[in-house]
Amino acid sequence: RAGTRAGSEHVFRRKGRLWEVIFTDGQSFYLQDTLGARYLSHLLHEPNKAISAFDLEVAIEPEKGKARSRNSVQPKSDAQAQREYRQELGRLEADREAARAAGQRKEVDRLDGQIEALESVLGEGGEVADTGERARGNVHKAMKVVMRQLMKGGRQEQAFAGHLDQTLSLGYECLYSHPQGKVWS
Repeated sequence: RAGTRAGSEHVFRRKGRLWEVIFTDGQSFYLQDTLGARYLSHLLHEPNKAISAFDLEVAIEPEKGKARSRNSVQPKSDAQAQREYRQELGRLEADREAARAAGQRKEVDRLDGQIEALESVLGEGGEVADTGERARGNVHKAMKVVMRQLMKGGRQEQAFAGHLDQTLSLGYECLYSHPQGKVWS
């Protein structure tokens, strides 16, 4: 936690490896620099502007725009590949649980990222998803990490999570709705 700031300025800005957040009463708190935090920053600073999940991914990770087409639908993976994906996912989940039990938070975070990446390859029923669905899933999973972090925090973090729950829409299109427009610096 950091100090108190005067006024009710809303701040969401990167400070080194963390994101500083000032919400409502001027008390600042910090979020880890995760993909979800970068998505959130983009949405907070572009209020009331719908952006496709794919475009949000590309805005934060431009290489994703080069790696797949906006309208691609990939063929179903073969059965052997699906088995290998599921086996690897199971191994990663077991490793994550062992790291969690050992209190190795950094290793848990690293494994969470690998699990999310593998899950994003697998769509419903273990099939590779089309670009829109894949992007929607990626953004949703990344934002769940941020929301979990906020809900584990103190009063300010939980208040911010409640605000996001009311104002953030995540789907094929993502939107941060705020009646006053741009309030975040």
